[in-house]
Amino acid sequence: MRILMVSAVMAATLALPVGAIAEPPKAAPPPATIAEPSDELRLCLAKVGVTPSQKLSACTVVIEQSATPAQQRVRALIARGMIFFPNPPDVDHAVKDFDQAILLSPNNGALFDLRALTYVTKEQYDRAIQDYDEEIRLDPKDPTALVNRGDAYRAKGQYDRAIRDLDQAIAISPNLVTAFLSRAFAYRDKAEWDFDAYLYEGRYEDLAIQDCDQALRLDPTNRGALSERGHLHVIRRQYDRALADYGEAIRLAPTDAIPLRNRGDLFRITGQYARAIADYRAVLNLKLVDSFRKLVEKSIRELGGNV
Repeated sequence: MRILMVSAVMAATLALPVGAIAEPPKAAPPPATIAEPSDELRLCLAKVGVTPSQKLSACTVVIEQSATPAQQRVRALIARGMIFFPNPPDVDHAVKDFDQAILLSPNNGALFDLRALTYVTKEQYDRAIQDYDEEIRLDPKDPTALVNRGDAYRAKGQYDRAIRDLDQAIAISPNLVTAFLSRAFAYRDKAEWDFDAYLYEGRYEDLAIQDCDQALRLDPTNRGALSERGHLHVIRRQYDRALADYGEAIRLAPTDAIPLRNRGDLFRITGQYARAIADYRAVLNLKLVDSFRKLVEKSIRELGGNV
């Protein structure tokens, strides 16, 4: 969901100035004008018909030209940072570009959001939280920033702090599906890892299921909510309900490896080894990262199957 959010923010942030500049009367002094984007900036911001290396080169030209207006330099820095961002070896370069952009535009909350995402990628959650703090300071009513900060707190194991952020996000935006889903994750993690939660056995799993239910009422096709609710049903040993949720998630997205692998795990738990192996083998036909593929292959071998 972050990547979709970032795309929306980027679209708003990188939009080029529009509107023609009227020809001033000859007798009048020329009005203030908006600097026309250069060919390099157009190439830097292009979404189609350009390679990443071409964009990178064009953005660098814009950034390094001393005459580039600050607003255009910010756009180029964002665009170049987003070229670096998807590649883990270049995340540090993305951070540096977002640092510069923030210095030029310190009241732009979207820039803090972008830099926070890079810190999350690096698992530097304290730094990410600091940027989300600033984003929220600039716009206290932004529920998405609260969700993102809540996710960062959850990643740190501060489940109660995460839940407070997510409660606040839901209070601001009661129909925000991502807030209910993130809170479900926080409740589930609290139930699993917070020692005090053992005193309330089942309570936090129930709350997590309720949040998944609400997310699905708002978005019946939300695969993340279906998969998470299925996982929660497995924890509660409600296997028929789990099977139904995994099946629906697979129907909605046959190429999504997660619910298919989860259903294989469910078949394994319930002793249906042939069906588990069939699901695992179906997972291997999908596009996977190597580490995930190795885990699925290991599961097949543990059940006596051939990879």
